[in-house]
Amino acid sequence: MALVNFFEVERALDSCIAMELAFPGEFTLSLPVLTGGINNMRIDYFLYVVGGPINDRRIYAPSRKLSVPPDYPESGTYLIDEFESGIQVPPEFPIGRSVPSMTWDEFQLKRQQYNSYLLSLFGSWSQLENGTQASDEKSAFRDVFDEIVETPLRPAYRHLNPGLFNWIWSA
Repeated sequence: MALVNFFEVERALDSCIAMELAFPGEFTLSLPVLTGGINNMRIDYFLYVVGGPINDRRIYAPSRKLSVPPDYPESGTYLIDEFESGIQVPPEFPIGRSVPSMTWDEFQLKRQQYNSYLLSLFGSWSQLENGTQASDEKSAFRDVFDEIVETPLRPAYRHLNPGLFNWIWSA
């Protein structure tokens, strides 16, 4: 499976003027989730709002999904769709608070681990592998996921690719 540089994809998305117009500055991009299959892989994100004073940041349920090819922007464009996140709270009410639990550098290190495990596990899941290595990586991914993803947003990640997340959370 080809390597995906999530950081380059996100840098390209950040610099896209059409993205700025489609999503005003208050929207936050989720961590990436791979969808599709090995031959038609996509990177999906949901967009959500984090608002309020710096010492009392509130998280609002995501309502839009962004999907790009793994080599964006070279081949293809992004797709924006409405997103059913599985979070049953009206959009005007916060679903939780954003409470940083680590420094930015620590988060970036965990984020690199998340990306690496995600790529490896997506390949294993696509080929229905369940060996010891996949089991160890599933456990490591779950640990990193729990450390860097805000609890109220976890159902939304599962809704991006339920099959993959059910497989990762299986024994």
